[in-house]
Amino acid sequence: MRQGIPIDRTGDRGEGSEGTVVLGSTAPPLLVEHVTKRFRQGSRVIEALRNVSLTVQRGEFVAIMGASGSGKSTLLHAMAGLTDIDAGSIQVDGRDLASLNDGRLTRFRRERIGLVFQAYNLLPLLTAEDNVLLPIMDHRRGGERAAALLERLGLSDRRTHKPDALSGGEQQRVAIARALVTDPAILLVDEPTGNLDSVAGAEICSLLRSLCDEQGRTIVIVTHEPSVALVADRVRILKDGAIVDGFETAGFPDAQGLANAYQEALRRVVSGGGEAS
Repeated sequence: MRQGIPIDRTGDRGEGSEGTVVLGSTAPPLLVEHVTKRFRQGSRVIEALRNVSLTVQRGEFVAIMGASGSGKSTLLHAMAGLTDIDAGSIQVDGRDLASLNDGRLTRFRRERIGLVFQAYNLLPLLTAEDNVLLPIMDHRRGGERAAALLERLGLSDRRTHKPDALSGGEQQRVAIARALVTDPAILLVDEPTGNLDSVAGAEICSLLRSLCDEQGRTIVIVTHEPSVALVADRVRILKDGAIVDGFETAGFPDAQGLANAYQEALRRVVSGGGEAS
């Protein structure tokens, strides 16, 4: 049971013409099945994603870990409906993203998918509070929820500040609050510590972990940092556009142990001459 933040469900409907689904559905928040994405570079065709499958259950925290160029951001954008795929399917909260036209997909993404970007993507002329309220069309209806989120994230005294008056860690927390204000089915997070120092990065990781534990949030994070992946429940490893291995994080006492397991998994893939099962 999620606690501590009021949730307005007056806009919830059963599945219908607008492409929304009943909250609390038995469908997993995220179901990725055999997804392939290709890009053309001149005469070359590059497979950025190759037959990727992933299921994330409610309340689960999953890290997708890989080196630069492995396809992490492409996969996250595909899961958010920001990038079309060439094969396979992606379902979020029981809805196949490919079944939605542009307008319905935009509305569905705003209501059911929380997105947190590495670069924060805050509007510089708006206050922290107004940035959080952006996904909510009726600000009067969302004001109570935005205030509760800002308080939970330690930003009550910064709500009237614009982004240039906030630290990097504070801007990232505002971005997280904005992603949560509609109570989405899933939170997708792209390299959340990439622009932060180690202290602020650790605080953001701890915050994401607590949101999962305290509120049952479903979170998928993409990262190349073992210290970030360590806060998740399990890790899936992406290499050359394919998920090649994965493991639970519970057995690792520190980030170095996870980093060693990650490197060992990659060595097994290379020595085996192909992808791990």
